[in-house]
Amino acid sequence: MVWVKSKEFLIKAPYRLVAFYPVILGTTREDPFKNRMMFGFGRTMVNLMMKGFINKYRAKFGLQPISDVWSHWMGEKVIVACDRELNPVREGVAFSYTQTGFMILPSLNRLPVSVQAFLDSGEPPVYIGFGSNPITDSGKFSPVFEQVRDATRRRLIVSKGWADLPESHSPDILFVDEMPFEVLFPRLSAVIYHGGTGTMAAVVRAGIPQAAFPFMGDQFSNRDQIVKLGLGPKTCDFSKMTAASISSAIIECVTNDKYKRNAAGISQKLQNVNGTDLTIQLIEKEFMHARI
Repeated sequence: MVWVKSKEFLIKAPYRLVAFYPVILGTTREDPFKNRMMFGFGRTMVNLMMKGFINKYRAKFGLQPISDVWSHWMGEKVIVACDRELNPVREGVAFSYTQTGFMILPSLNRLPVSVQAFLDSGEPPVYIGFGSNPITDSGKFSPVFEQVRDATRRRLIVSKGWADLPESHSPDILFVDEMPFEVLFPRLSAVIYHGGTGTMAAVVRAGIPQAAFPFMGDQFSNRDQIVKLGLGPKTCDFSKMTAASISSAIIECVTNDKYKRNAAGISQKLQNVNGTDLTIQLIEKEFMHARI
């Protein structure tokens, strides 16, 4: 339960945090010492920056102070809305949880005519996208993508992302804005991306190989899962990514039958899993008889 401020009074309301990746639940005793130290440091810094501010306002409304910000916002039981087949929560994490499945809402958009025409004009292309990753020098990527095209002999669909990547004039490279993944990905041969949890879930459901070049947060653990599950090759971090490393990942994805088989197998397991429905059912069940 949490206290929610109204205009004139406080309301004691049911509360659950919904997280899209297990990393937020903390480390286990089995984790390397470095990982446990990093999580502990982050938790300490959150307390130093926020706890005093939060307790100041809690005192204003007659509420007891909190001792740990991270535990407070985790709540009684975190709802982990990601797929067990991809990101199972490990035993021994610091907080209690219930795992449902990734919440994918069907897009109301169709593929643009230009994208549809590109897909129909040749073999399934490779998608490259880095989401919200900050790219300070977007201009350098146009020759990179051209080098990747030449090295792999594959057509590319490149997401402009938040970096607004400059377009190439090559007929074999199509730059796109936001796309409905559930419509686009099944038409592709592989996906190269930053390792975001949402993209990962969409690629797996499409049943195609993938490779991640992580930049921050959960993207690193997602890359580890991709390699562990045999969905794609081991890659370097985003900061070390080059045309050669992208090309190598693409060639591995499209030529290694193991990745194709494993991707198809997990896709089949997830066909009847609706994380949105499972999460809604859990929330309704837990709060149906909640005392306010």
